[in-house]
Amino acid sequence: TLLSTTTLSGASTTISGISGSYIDLQVVVVGVTNATGDGEFRVAINSSTGSIMSGTMGYKHGVGTFTVNGTSSGNLTLTNSTPDRANSQNAYRFTIYRYASSDANKMIAHNATWIDTDPMFFVGTSDFYSTSAITSLQFSNTGGNLTGGTVYVYGVK
Repeated sequence: TLLSTTTLSGASTTISGISGSYIDLQVVVVGVTNATGDGEFRVAINSSTGSIMSGTMGYKHGVGTFTVNGTSSGNLTLTNSTPDRANSQNAYRFTIYRYASSDANKMIAHNATWIDTDPMFFVGTSDFYSTSAITSLQFSNTGGNLTGGTVYVYGVK
């Protein structure tokens, strides 16, 4: 079920008041651009009240090698390199399993395609280290103000 459609703009865009009536939360983000400089696209979950542990595998078109990253931060980082800030072909998707539960950490599966100097993609799994139900997502870019993109939030029964 489509819960919200939000346009990205400014230093950050927050989607709050997410309904807890579903089992999983699926988020699709398309057309992300920013005005200032290239940077990593990221999401703060519940204003980063919990820590994110991530493992990702990335592939750069034309090179044919995978890079594996493991990180720990307050944000879910949806790229493992820097997307071209002006290319609206950048797209991201992530699913947060059992997002409304309060009895365990939340597993997150994510994938992305974007343009760096070449087409890129990655797949990854992360963990939101908090038993709090997820009620908000804040999108930002380390390179500056967001100037475009649309976030679609779906509740999955």
